[in-house]
Amino acid sequence: MTDAELGHFAAHDVSWSDRPFVWSLPTTDDIRLSVAADRLLVTDLLSISGASFDVAVSPAALRITDLGGELFGGELGASLEIGSVEDLLSTRLQWRLEDAISEEMVWRRDGRSVTSGKLTTTGEISGQGRSLGALVGTLGGDGSFSISDGDLRGLSPVAFEEIVAWSDELGEAAQDVDPLRVRDVFAAYLDQGAMAFARIDGAFAMNGGVVRAPTILFDGVPYDIRASGRVDLADLTLESQWSLKSPATDDETGQVREAGFVLAGHLTAPERQLDVTPLVNYLKIRAFEREVEKFESFDVDDALGGEPRDEPIEAPEGAAVEPDLTEDADVTTLPDEAVPTEDAASPEEPEPTASIPATTEDAPPPPAAIPEPEPAPEPDVVADPEPVETTVEPEAEPDPEPTDTAVEPEPEPVIAEPIVIESPSDPDPIEPLEPAVTITDPPSAPIDLTPPPAPDPIPPAPPAVVPAAPPPGPDDLIDVDGGR
Repeated sequence: MTDAELGHFAAHDVSWSDRPFVWSLPTTDDIRLSVAADRLLVTDLLSISGASFDVAVSPAALRITDLGGELFGGELGASLEIGSVEDLLSTRLQWRLEDAISEEMVWRRDGRSVTSGKLTTTGEISGQGRSLGALVGTLGGDGSFSISDGDLRGLSPVAFEEIVAWSDELGEAAQDVDPLRVRDVFAAYLDQGAMAFARIDGAFAMNGGVVRAPTILFDGVPYDIRASGRVDLADLTLESQWSLKSPATDDETGQVREAGFVLAGHLTAPERQLDVTPLVNYLKIRAFEREVEKFESFDVDDALGGEPRDEPIEAPEGAAVEPDLTEDADVTTLPDEAVPTEDAASPEEPEPTASIPATTEDAPPPPAAIPEPEPAPEPDVVADPEPVETTVEPEAEPDPEPTDTAVEPEPEPVIAEPIVIESPSDPDPIEPLEPAVTITDPPSAPIDLTPPPAPDPIPPAPPAVVPAAPPPGPDDLIDVDGGR
């Protein structure tokens, strides 16, 4: 078919005739013919070049076998059987078409076909009816098709990159972009180029004159494409749904750029209806995240035209400063008066001190020995030449005031052997003794520091009773002048 003929086919509304068939076959013996023709006109708009076939005519059917020739630039092989069943015309068609020029079989936009490539298709269909229109409405069967080494016009491979760049130029306004505006801009970007493909494959089923291809596969394309198609031969309408996804996932949003469209309308000139809802959502999320990133990277010093601040900001005087506990932080030295030392005595835990005389020569005589109660341990008694200032640490009691008199301290935990000074029974002077102090190694077991119970108080000695002297008598009067 020539370019002019196909253009006529694509530009005119084609419909099936409703005129009833007139079936008239010879009633004599079978007739067999072999036919060859330079051009076989199938319809007013469809012809086969270099056609050849065999014909067998019988009272019951007309059979055309081994039909060959050139159709749409490809090699055709087909067979056709036509019969009559109760005033109904029945037909069965088998075909195989290889390497046909797909541009001659599809519609055109702006004078150019929407696809290119080599088409190969096979199938078998059958139906019956009293007219051609009724026959087409009952056709059923199945088949397959493939197109290789072609392109799809109106599907620019860089349309997604272009629409994303356009949205980025809008900046913050892209968050509230009008979907209709996105649709128009994206449609313009799609029409700026053609998408090349290595192969397109699909299988179809026909029932009631409707051809359905539920899955159309694409190989060697820059997009992830999912497509399906439906052709109603009765009214020659097409409905095909397409989904386009960008193969690269955006690092900022983690979403896939996606859009879809529907080809719907008459088979000779369907219209494309874009669905950009997923794409609009993607652009809005991208614009929002770009604004968030811009806000997070905002530098006040740069905005004010100043130099970036390298030195840390000092806290105002008197403000509490939180110490930096990181490994690289400098340790601030506190003043000497603010740093506690080991020599400083804790007011809560005073250390008891006792003065031990170097010798016993100047020691006063010890007091008389007082019998100690049996259950209480012997207290440590140290005689000092001078009043000993002793500090006693009672439990939960304030520190006692130092006194000038010797105070019998409460028993303390035994750390070492006590110094014991025994008083002799006779009044002879006490010979000086070297103080025997034995310090033992601390025991391995924990030392019990619980103070022992206090001994029973010693009752004071009763005061001595001295008889009062009698008043002087008259005889006891002395005359200072020598007389009485």
